[in-house]
Amino acid sequence: MKRFIIFKKIEKKAKDILLILRVSLIILLFAVLLIIGNGRLPIGMSNFSFINIGDSGMKVKYKEANRSYYRTYFLTTEQKNNVYVISSCSEGTVYLKMKQGMYEENLDISNYDSMLDLSQFDEGYISFTITNKNAKNVSVQLEIR
Repeated sequence: MKRFIIFKKIEKKAKDILLILRVSLIILLFAVLLIIGNGRLPIGMSNFSFINIGDSGMKVKYKEANRSYYRTYFLTTEQKNNVYVISSCSEGTVYLKMKQGMYEENLDISNYDSMLDLSQFDEGYISFTITNKNAKNVSVQLEIR
């Protein structure tokens, strides 16, 4: 009986040590990933983000992101002349890529407040993609009026 009690105590200590080792390993893994990644977010992630992508436009705000935001809209000739963009960021660069078929335009919208010139595009489906390069505190609002 005495051996059984000693075995139970040793088993409990072993379980406690294994739990501590698991937690330490997880912390070490996150530390290594942070050091390797230079503190940047992994691809496809955003930090403190608000995203509203609907039928009448896109509203995207984030502190930091390593991903893109995408939507395709069908625009009539009238709507194509009434696409408005308001954008700002505290550092880095924010881009808006507009694509229809094989034709595409890229626009730096880091600090932008104007109607888009979509005269080179035909009536129909146009894809809008918001991306960034090391941008922080980003706010982009694309309105189809």
